[in-house]
Amino acid sequence: MQPPYQPSANKPAASGDVSLADPNLPTTLPPQTEVNIGDLMSQKGVTWAWYSGAWQATLDGKNANPAPNFQFHHQPFNYFVNYAPGTPARAEHLKDGGLNGSEFIKAIDAGTLPQVAFYKPQGNLNEHPGYAEVVSGDQHLADVIAHSKRAAVRSHGRSGDLR
Repeated sequence: MQPPYQPSANKPAASGDVSLADPNLPTTLPPQTEVNIGDLMSQKGVTWAWYSGAWQATLDGKNANPAPNFQFHHQPFNYFVNYAPGTPARAEHLKDGGLNGSEFIKAIDAGTLPQVAFYKPQGNLNEHPGYAEVVSGDQHLADVIAHSKRAAVRSHGRSGDLR
């Protein structure tokens, strides 16, 4: 099933809102209203964001196979009415991770990540069997970890074992 909001593999209805997937297609899931982990964190005052690799590139029509190979159905919060286009929660919590994770890495380096950050790499870097390859995914993860460790050292002032 595809998300009801763009980015979605289901295009907008011919004369419909361009930020929505065509609700008449049988594979467009209606907007979900259940409480999810994002809602629970927000209720407790925990700052959080979902960073999705190639989100903006895909919205701009630049998704391609094999790269970035954005996975529309791997974006859990894009299925929920609380995070619909135009809502404050969407602007606060659903973030573009950038091509090759560039925007996520910028947030790491700038020290602007929220208390909880989810990161979904773009498809060609997610090491999924059948459409991604391991070496590029491993290198990408190593890069994200290296940036995270440097940021932790900067914020904690030490280079020892960071747990």
